[in-house]
Amino acid sequence: MLATNAMNSQFNRFDVLAEKSAAEAFDLALTKLLGDTLKHRRSQLISAENVQRFRHGDDWSHPGLPNAYNAGMQLHSSEISIKFDEIVNHDLSAISRYVDKLVEDLNAQFQRTMYATISAACDQSGNLVDASEAGGPIESLAVMLEKIRFTADKHGKVQRPQIHMSPVAFEKFREAQESAPPELLQRIQQLDELRAAEAIEEEIQRKARFVRYGEAQ
Repeated sequence: MLATNAMNSQFNRFDVLAEKSAAEAFDLALTKLLGDTLKHRRSQLISAENVQRFRHGDDWSHPGLPNAYNAGMQLHSSEISIKFDEIVNHDLSAISRYVDKLVEDLNAQFQRTMYATISAACDQSGNLVDASEAGGPIESLAVMLEKIRFTADKHGKVQRPQIHMSPVAFEKFREAQESAPPELLQRIQQLDELRAAEAIEEEIQRKARFVRYGEAQ
């Protein structure tokens, strides 16, 4: 919002948006565009159902898991400038460059924060898997499936964990998968099915705790 307002002030200064109502409409439209674009980029990593909003004056908390890792507030910022000539010449492409730069900067910072938070949370819990100790990438996947739990939504759809890899790591994983022994792949398949069944049963048990759950649906 600060960056958007600053840009609007610059436009107003040179009478590009001389009318206050036009400047306000531009500000709202641009802010919405930025917000929607950032939400779309974020949804590629995190489901919208797992996004929480922070209410000013409160603190991050997890009543159901008081010992959950809390990374606190993290500042993300971006800076961009629009040249005088671009304003004078009514170069509207400056707006798209402004949006693209801001989105790329903030999204990159979000990704770094997300991976750092996940890493710190795993360090705190001790829930770590070393591929070299496990015997390789595919073996480490089997160990990972033994350590984690799947979840299921209210409709019984199983939510499997995401696996994020660098291009180099993915290529090694693909090569290891192609040469993995059938019994190891079968073990992974069995673990996947077991975790999925457990997630469905846990969701059934969760809904059973609520009287008349789903009758109005």
